Amino acid sequence: ATMTLIIFGIVLLAVVLGTFYLKDHFRKLWLARVAYSEGTMRLTIVAVALILFGGLIKIGEFFN
Repeated sequence: ATMTLIIFGIVLLAVVLGTFYLKDHFRKLWLARVAYSEGTMRLTIVAVALILFGGLIKIGEFFN
């Protein structure tokens, strides 16, 4: 279950970073709007939280 959180967070972060790459590569206005939208920023925070939470649980399992 903890690896699922970490992997899902990494995939979500890769999608956000991929959006910024596509914005720079294709130079489309709608991609820039999606990349700099509030929803994308919230997804980034959720992705980082999932990675950190999964990592903390994994570290806790290591010490048990």
